[in-house]
Amino acid sequence: MTSSLMAGSGRTSLTYSPRYWGTGSPRKPKPVRRSNDSPTSSTYEYPCARRSDLTASSSIGTTPPSTHDRSIGGANPAGNSDARVPGCFRRVSDKSGRTYRVPRAVHPIGSSATRRNAVRRHRRGTALVRPCRSEHNAAVAESGWTHSKEPVSGANGMLTSRHPHAARAGAAVLRQGGNAVDAAISAIVATGVVQPFATTIGGGGVATVAAPGGRVHTVDYRSEAPAGASPDMYRAVRPSRGLYGWTGVRGEENESGHGAVATPGAIPGLVDVHRAFGRLPWPEVLAPAVSLARRGFEMDWFGTLMQGAHLDRLTRYELTAKTFLRDSRYPYRSASAHRGDTFRQPELARTLEEIAAAGLDGYLHGRFRASLIDEMSGNGGLITGADLADYRPRPLPVRRIGFRGHTVVGPSHGGIHELVLLVLERTGTPTGGMSSPLRLHVLAEVLRRCRRVESRCGDGIEPPWISRPGLPGEIAASIDPTSRHDGWFDAWWAEGSAVEPPAHENTAHVCAVDSDGTAVSLTETVLGPYGSGVTTAGGVLMNNAMNAFVPVPGHPNSVRAGRRPQSSMSPLVVLDGTGRPVLAAGASGGQRIPAAVVQVLLHILDWGLPPQAAVEAPRVDTADETLLLDSRFPVGVAAALERMGHTVEVVAEDISTLHFANPSVITAFEPGTLRAGVNPFSTTTAVGV
Repeated sequence: MTSSLMAGSGRTSLTYSPRYWGTGSPRKPKPVRRSNDSPTSSTYEYPCARRSDLTASSSIGTTPPSTHDRSIGGANPAGNSDARVPGCFRRVSDKSGRTYRVPRAVHPIGSSATRRNAVRRHRRGTALVRPCRSEHNAAVAESGWTHSKEPVSGANGMLTSRHPHAARAGAAVLRQGGNAVDAAISAIVATGVVQPFATTIGGGGVATVAAPGGRVHTVDYRSEAPAGASPDMYRAVRPSRGLYGWTGVRGEENESGHGAVATPGAIPGLVDVHRAFGRLPWPEVLAPAVSLARRGFEMDWFGTLMQGAHLDRLTRYELTAKTFLRDSRYPYRSASAHRGDTFRQPELARTLEEIAAAGLDGYLHGRFRASLIDEMSGNGGLITGADLADYRPRPLPVRRIGFRGHTVVGPSHGGIHELVLLVLERTGTPTGGMSSPLRLHVLAEVLRRCRRVESRCGDGIEPPWISRPGLPGEIAASIDPTSRHDGWFDAWWAEGSAVEPPAHENTAHVCAVDSDGTAVSLTETVLGPYGSGVTTAGGVLMNNAMNAFVPVPGHPNSVRAGRRPQSSMSPLVVLDGTGRPVLAAGASGGQRIPAAVVQVLLHILDWGLPPQAAVEAPRVDTADETLLLDSRFPVGVAAALERMGHTVEVVAEDISTLHFANPSVITAFEPGTLRAGVNPFSTTTAVGV
């Protein structure tokens, strides 16, 4: 059971998704959707009274789904049975005096009549039943929760962003006559205001822009190593998993603090894209972000969660604590029974306003530069004024990949999405259904092999054999369709695979499509959660992109002055046969981004799923030598994969995890109709215009 809070729908609804693996079939209401993949899976919808203090458009992702929250969607989001989560159910009575145990999520606060109506609605459904995942073939069944968001469509524009305020900022720009580029820039800068743990103007990113007629532009504006950086600048003293699984550094100097900050590229890159494709004046594009920083916004549950989870980093530096914590000590309180705290950033507002008014000159010669150089020079940082002045966004060669009768375009900077798609095109369209163990086996083998290849690349550095035309076919031919086989690795890989890090909530992605057909896919990051933890007097939280380098000499991704680290960002656009953009997709989630984006494309292009269903469908990922399998796959899939030789870990995605990244997508296959899909486990929001 989940809350599906739909912008512009005029109501709030719950999605109740029972799956039946055992015997017996309870009475069921009329299904509104049935999955072709699982003939025993239906989705049921229950209208609920809307809370008076939340509008339908503002409630997406703003109320924390905790086990004690009585608001819509507040009961047991983590997939546990009610026996393990106190307060998940409430006893209520109807007029006849009969008592029922009703989930809190379907028992909204309101009048007694409202409560009775909730009971009547609930009586039409029964408890969700699914197998216990402690053993793959267990006969034990337990209750569980599923998550869903209502599909969103639009005729004149569509935008997705990982926070509702940022999505509304981009949508407002579209309504004012801006195009998809204007909207995407507005949304990503606003994201840096409302979710600084993910991105800020002190970070960098990659953008892909596709206009009707086949014109495509991809720009790399990621953070780069300052001129004073060198391969041996960090002293490796201990083995450590770390963010990217590389050797630990003394004092974590490449992860936290002034020595971890690389030269940012966000503003130079966004200015470059706006000059080439933007329509509205630059000040109007940044106006929503300036307003959010100055006037503030009510803290949401996820912002509070992230502040609490990273208190150590936020309290390490006085200015950071003052900027991002209440009384410099505590997380801002989110809305629950009472209104949440208002989070204002006046210094950031002044910096953004100056950049909005003067553009790149305001960035290079104003508050941003002065406060950053002052912070770096006084605390052992490497960035100088010359580093800022010398930074240039890099136009990237556009890779055009033929895939399933379409053309996929995106950046060429070492991400594995291109190689994965080329190999999958050679393995052919799978048979046996989306949950077929054979299909998942082949997909996992492709991902594992391509990740090994990626680990040998760096900024503009690729071994000659990687770019040879026959590599995708060689990889495809090396895959045994019925069992895991590592012989291909043994032939050329002598060093073993790097440790796969956990995915992390410190990247942001925006998709935007306008009525003219221009599509934008844009990913930005500060790398680690809250970046380096260093905040300038101008209110800007800085990246820790030096942590994305291998901290020892001799690797293609080792530190070098002017180099940009290896990246998994995959902002993709799909074109039809005429060159018209029909899909924009991307994700946040570190090295798990490519696998998530590719699988969303497969769900749409191979299986014909609508975008919201394509994002919600369960996925796999390969971490180390382990195959991560979404717990929503049918019983028996994990055991079948293990029989093929895989080491399988079944994991349940929820609001506190990022096992399978955080993808979003917009489709425009039907002229005049735009549809979006966003992650049901996150605050990511789609807004149609």
